[in-house]
Amino acid sequence: MAPRKVETGGRDLISSLPDELLSEILYLLPTQTAASTSILSKRWKNLLPLVHNLDFDKSTMVFASLISRTLVLLGDSPIHKFSLEWKSEKAQHLIYPLIYNALQREVLELHLISPKRQFVPSELFFSKTLVKLTLTLGCFARRNDNLVLDQQVWGSSIKRITTFYRSCGLDDYSCFIFKTPSLVFLDYSSYVAQDYLVQFDDSLVEARLDIRLWKYYDHVLPLPISYGYQLSKHGERGWQVLPLLLRKSPNLETLIINGLVHKITNLCGDVCVCDHGKMMRSCCLLSCRVKVLKVYGYEGSCGELNQMRHFLKNLRFLKLVKVKVQEQVNYLSLTNDLTKLLSTASSSNCKIQFI
Repeated sequence: MAPRKVETGGRDLISSLPDELLSEILYLLPTQTAASTSILSKRWKNLLPLVHNLDFDKSTMVFASLISRTLVLLGDSPIHKFSLEWKSEKAQHLIYPLIYNALQREVLELHLISPKRQFVPSELFFSKTLVKLTLTLGCFARRNDNLVLDQQVWGSSIKRITTFYRSCGLDDYSCFIFKTPSLVFLDYSSYVAQDYLVQFDDSLVEARLDIRLWKYYDHVLPLPISYGYQLSKHGERGWQVLPLLLRKSPNLETLIINGLVHKITNLCGDVCVCDHGKMMRSCCLLSCRVKVLKVYGYEGSCGELNQMRHFLKNLRFLKLVKVKVQEQVNYLSLTNDLTKLLSTASSSNCKIQFI
């Protein structure tokens, strides 16, 4: 049977669609393509302000004039989400006005990406509407004083922050400062800094940190921790960030660790069994409300066993410990040793599960 043909009578079926549906179509298109429809007709030009999410990547940065014109075509319409990716430092004078424009439109989500070392304008942190912020690769936030190398993220309205720093200079990591009293979610990836200042209330629910140290050791296993902390390589600065995070995250319920091995230093926080001064003060784990602890890549060394004992003894709200034993190890012996540790757990309801 021959396929049926639809007679349109030469009519433009797209133009016959309602504005609400056309705006949804524009929303699904790349921002550059959506903006180009404005030349089709006055109706299409008027539809563009209905697109509230703008995404400009490195492939379209050569069309800086197009980006500026797109913002002009939007009129006074608000922007919900603004994503900008660029890689040339020479484009900095073009980037700042675009960011300012988005902030003036009370943008809710701002995502800035640049592989080159760039300092974003500190004015963006004075926004009272910004809820979600992403600073990736070379985008640094800092104070205007060039003599101060502290990287800062602050804002009373910000609830979700994603940062990914990969600068090669040690001076770029003197201190990281977070002043976000409404923060709920934090995803932070960077080389370890010399110091951290974290100021947020009890609102934080989830945090993912990937902290990389400056010295690397081939025999050391990585330790990524999701929801609470993530450490990929271990060197001379230990785990000093983890106690700070746990104290500031009373709602944290799940801690995931991939590899317990790390270099013992006098800079480790009291969350670590290698902190020799922990007996002189109250361990931060005692007030931590973590209920589920997941450990991957467990090899059963003496240090790992002691670390597990430390967790079980001090995590008073712990209900479940999930352990993934590393391959090519004595599985039965390791699981027996860990099972015996349950007798030292401060939580009588704690159970252990091997995955």
